[in-house]
Amino acid sequence: MLAPFGKGFAAAACAAACPRGLLGWAHSRSGTVANNAGERTGVATTGTNSASGITSGRLVGLGAAGAAIVVLVVFLVCLSYRAAGKKDKERILGGAYVGSVLLLTAGVAGALAWLPSLLKEIGGAAVIALAAYTSVAESAQPGPRQATPRSPAPSQNATDLAVAAAADLRAAMPRQVEKPPTV
Repeated sequence: MLAPFGKGFAAAACAAACPRGLLGWAHSRSGTVANNAGERTGVATTGTNSASGITSGRLVGLGAAGAAIVVLVVFLVCLSYRAAGKKDKERILGGAYVGSVLLLTAGVAGALAWLPSLLKEIGGAAVIALAAYTSVAESAQPGPRQATPRSPAPSQNATDLAVAAAADLRAAMPRQVEKPPTV
């Protein structure tokens, strides 16, 4: 019963890590809606108006590679939502809403301050793996090979280093020769 709620909360946490863009806008709007509803309810119940709100917090530090992971997580949660039953759909939406509202507070945002850096690291690793995969896939095509060892310059970033390592790996791999069929 908690898994659908957790999926929604995870999607909200990822959206909170993207302060700009469509996901960040949806995250901040859900908090505004909740804040306005809570203010109206509080005034109607107690008859007093609160002068100050809860201290807000934000998750910052997400890069482009991390944003791709965020979009992927939200996409997977949307697919899970489409495949879920009625009760699980309600739980996923509830988890997303509660997570989005809670992540606007300073305490929860501070407790999850590690999330943007984790998403950025996962995204960077995915970029490196994708670069290595495409380099190895290109090497499977027939053609002449030249082994050129590379020594990375200190100014190269992680993606360049991964591409260089994949090229070295490709050069070191033995070329596959098709054996003639035996009769």
